[in-house]
Order: sequence, then C-alpha cells, then structure tokens
Amino acid sequence: MTARGLGRTALAVLSGVAYWAACPPCGLWPLALVCWVPLLVAMRACSRRQAALLGGVQGVVANLLLAVWLPEVVGSFGPLSPVACWGITFVLCAYNAGGVALCAWASHRAASHGWSAGAAFVLAVAVKEAFYPLLFPVVAAVQVHQVPALVQLAELGGPVLVGVPLTLANVGAAELVASFVDRRRASRAWLAVAVAAPLVTLLFGLWRMAVIDARVGAAPEARIAIVQANTPHAGTTLRAAIESHVVASQRIESEGPVDLLVWPETALAGAIATGELETTLRREVLHGPGDAGVARLRTPVLSGAMLRHGHEHTNSAVLFDPSGAVHGIYDKAHPLVFGEYIPLGDRFPKLYRWLGNAGRLTAGSLDQPALPLGEHRIATLICYEDLLAGYTNDVARQTHPDLLVNLSNDSWFGDSSAAATHFAMATLRAVEHRRYLVVASNSGVSGFVDPSGRSSLETSLLEAATRVGVVHWMSAPTLYERVGETPWWLAACAVAAMLVVPRRRLEEAMVLGRYHDDESGHRGRVQAGAARWDALGRRDALRGDDARARSRRAPIADRNG
Repeated sequence: MTARGLGRTALAVLSGVAYWAACPPCGLWPLALVCWVPLLVAMRACSRRQAALLGGVQGVVANLLLAVWLPEVVGSFGPLSPVACWGITFVLCAYNAGGVALCAWASHRAASHGWSAGAAFVLAVAVKEAFYPLLFPVVAAVQVHQVPALVQLAELGGPVLVGVPLTLANVGAAELVASFVDRRRASRAWLAVAVAAPLVTLLFGLWRMAVIDARVGAAPEARIAIVQANTPHAGTTLRAAIESHVVASQRIESEGPVDLLVWPETALAGAIATGELETTLRREVLHGPGDAGVARLRTPVLSGAMLRHGHEHTNSAVLFDPSGAVHGIYDKAHPLVFGEYIPLGDRFPKLYRWLGNAGRLTAGSLDQPALPLGEHRIATLICYEDLLAGYTNDVARQTHPDLLVNLSNDSWFGDSSAAATHFAMATLRAVEHRRYLVVASNSGVSGFVDPSGRSSLETSLLEAATRVGVVHWMSAPTLYERVGETPWWLAACAVAAMLVVPRRRLEEAMVLGRYHDDESGHRGRVQAGAARWDALGRRDALRGDDARARSRRAPIADRNG
C-alpha cells in the first residue's frame, strides 16, 4: 500500500472512531457534525472501488467499537470459543459496514455521472438508515439524543430525517477541508448548507418543544410506577421472581396511589399456560403463597410473561387488574435472532443443539390491538422492538395509543454500554409519535421519556430500583405516522437515478425538450434552446470542465445543421 493509501485508510479509521465517540455511551455529540469529514476527504480523487473499501473500513471500525459487548453475549448462547465469538462479531460488523461501503460507492458513481457527490452521499446515507437491514439498527439520530432540540424532526420523517441535517453539515465541513487541502475556493453553497442545516433544525426544535409542552400541560395525566427488580438472568423460579416484584410494588403503593404498575420483560418467569393465566395470577401474584384471601395489590399491573399456547411459547405482555382479570395480552411480534429463535432452526434442528441456550419462541401477530386501561390505550413493545422505528410506527398508526411502554430484560448485556445505548435509541420513539414512553427494564436502564424526547428518573445498571413518574395521555397522530417511509422511498429513487442517468443527458433533454421545434415550424424556440445549451457549455468551460462543455456543444451543432 502506498503512503497515500495509508493516509486515506487512516482517515477512514479516524472517521469510524469519531462516529463511535458521538454515540452513547461516550456521547460527544458535537462530533456528529464532523464524524463523516475524514472519510469524505479521503474519498477525493480515488477510484470507485477504493471509495467503497474506505467506506467499509469506516463502518467496520465504528461497528466494532459500538459492539465490544457482543462477543460475550454470543458466547452465552452456546459452547463457543472466544475466537469463534469474536469471529461472529466481526462478520456481523463487516455486514453492517457494507451499508457505509455502498454509500461511498454510490457517491463516487453519482459524481462520475456529473451529479453532486455530496448530495448523493446525503441521500445514500438516508436510504441506508431507512432500509439497510440490521440486527441492532444504529442511526445518526442517536448521536444527538442528548440535545432534544435537534431530534424534533423525527415527528416529520422519523429518525432518518434527524440525521439528514447532520450529514449535510458533514458534507459542508468536508468541502471546507478539501478546499484548503486542494488550494481552491470552497463552494459557497455547501458552506451555507453546513451552517444553515443544523441551525434551522435547532430553531425548529426549540419552537416545536414549546408547542408540545403546552399540549402536554393540557392533557390528562396519570401516575405510573416502574419496578426494576434486577432478578438474575437465569435460574430464577416463577415464585421468586414474582415475590421480588410484589414486595417492591407494595412499597410503592404504601407511599401513595398510582394508576399503573409496570413490571419488566422477565417479571413472570417460567411458562404459563394461557388457559391457566388468570388462575396463576390470582394464586401466585395477588394472593401469594399464604393465600389470605385478600389481594396483595390494589393497582393494575402491566407485566412481561412467558406464555404457553399448546406446544408454542411466546414472549408476552399481560395487563391485569387487582382481581386477576386479564384485560389484554400482547405477544412479541419480532423475536430476537438467536436470543429467542434461530433462523432456519425448524428446518435444521441441529442448530438448536449447537446453541443450547438459544430460545425457541413463536412470533406474535403484526396487527394486535393496544392494551386497554380504562378509556386509554397502551401500545406495548417488548425488548428491542422499541429500536424498530418502522414497526413502532405501524403499531401507532394501527392502534392509536395514548402511551408507549417498553418491557425489557437487558441483563444479558451485563455491565456494558449496550443497555444505555438501547435506552438512548428508544427515546426517539417518543418524539416520532409525541407520546410518553415508559421503559421498564429488569436490570436497567429504566425511566420515562416525554413527547419531546427528554428522559427523566433513569435508573442505574444492575441494581434493584423503583420509579414513580407522571405521564400525560396523548394520541394526536404525527406526520411520520401518516407518511411513514415514503420520503425515503423517493430518496432511493433519486439515488437510483443518479447511479443510472448521467446529469448531462438529463439537462440536454430538459433544455431541448422545452424548446423543441414543433410541427408548426417555430424554429425560434429551437434557436433559443440552442442558445441556452451553448450558454451552459460556456459556463462549464469557465469552470474548467472542457469535456463537459464540448459534450454540450455537439448536440446543438447537430440540431442547427
């Protein structure tokens, strides 16, 4: 590798490190405005293949740093060596990095067709975040979750739109650096965009937060309690898990009334048959081992539970009242790969023997109703479902909830950054739908998020804790709920057009088509079109693009002959 190649690779590595540092738990959010700059500068004057490789290097570095906790988690699924765990982690990170490589490749190819490389990169990154399938989707929006004013665009276009101004700022900053290195004048348009994009986003966010705060103040409120029992990840009996949550809930009730108790994903450990659910709740939860005949709780409970439907098992959420009556059940619709099922495991049963600790759960339906609490509706998400912006949007559009609740068990992450990252990414769902989000995690992080994305009463990792917060019931739909991913499908079409159609041909068709000689013989329009096209050619010549200037003059000459 040449010295220039090493320099470009070093810049790509620096870009990956900066991207990681901008994300939680580091949280150096100003780096979100410049983390792509080293990669974009490195991509100057290189081949298309080299651009893709540089993008891959950036992606691998960023993903490996973000997933340092993953090898230990992979090892918990079965008897795998540390080398195998790290190997699987590297493969997953390399796959994730493929999205960045595609963005770099697309930007280079679009530039070769005469389109703006910066504009193509911005659109390509947006399309990648919207549609590139990832096990744990990390988007640029999470880099600025600490600055709620910068994430308010999520109500218009989801988390992808939050990242667009950040990428625009990166492209503008890269243009400034490249102009200094190349000793040329920087594009004033890109410099203006680099300043205006985050500034306009900030001003819009401050205005919208004030509007939403006023709406929150006028909405009816409720007191919600979270129980984080910090029960062990494995080896806990149903009775022991229940008792730890009941005792904490009784302590909450003794301090004042609440409208709902929220228990995390693993609160009701062990498989409970659906036909015996209410009986089990009355015997084990409400009356307890002594069965004194008096309910131990006087507040409705929304709890995670493992339910058995014949020979199938589901990871579910159950809403029941102090009498033991079940008001609603939600079955997790997106089981976690390897954690709760193995792809193709039913076709190749040996996979379950190789990974003995992997789950074998059945996915719930995609069109389940919200859980009713009086006149209000609660949309429940389990585990990493709150990371899936598209699925959460579908749930909100179909069920029109007044509150979002997530039940999680992040204890298998251990004392790592993964749980904090999970909570940070979940905060975006509150802004996208302008609802309160309540997160109850078995071992943390639990807490409340208001409709503007501000979190409160967060718990620490790996400790038993309770939190009581006030939420407001809100149900007005957002633009993102109405349009979904439609803007990003249009962006994908734009990127595809840049990759296929040279800009010169499009401009020629637009100019000559507008002034084409019709059957009536209006040759003046053709002459005007020729003059316009020739003017574009002279402009390109002044900019030093002689090849493009000649390509403009040739078609006109053919038509004037």
